[in-house]
Amino acid sequence: MAILPIPREDVQQVLEEAHAPGHIGGAKIYDHLMTPGYYWPTMEIDSATFVKRCKVCQLHGNLIHTPAVELPTH
Repeated sequence: MAILPIPREDVQQVLEEAHAPGHIGGAKIYDHLMTPGYYWPTMEIDSATFVKRCKVCQLHGNLIHTPAVELPTH
């Protein structure tokens, strides 16, 4: 497989195009971009950071909830 280096100035656009169709997570974006051979040195970190900053994902994403506990009464 040929490596297709992505210039730093194009990273944001590439991440947006990979993430937008299904608002996939950082690991899936990374895998999705690696399949055709896209690469830049901080690709894995950038993918995770991009998803963490996505407003749609923050609003509608799966949240880890703490189980409810009974509140003390006085």
